[in-house]
Amino acid sequence: EHCPVTARPGKAIDRLRTEVHAIGNNINQLARKFNAGFGTPEDVKTIRFLMEQVYQCMYEIAREN
Repeated sequence: EHCPVTARPGKAIDRLRTEVHAIGNNINQLARKFNAGFGTPEDVKTIRFLMEQVYQCMYEIAREN
């Protein structure tokens, strides 16, 4: 059997993937806070900022591929 050979992602993509993962964890923590009834308007601003970071990372990943 032949296994297809695929290229490993570059270091930049690995770094961006790690960043997206960390940002996702932060967003999940804030979502749990909201679901528990403790969310604040400042939390909404933080979520928007974090989502913008995710979109920026995704753009960078797409641009490099």
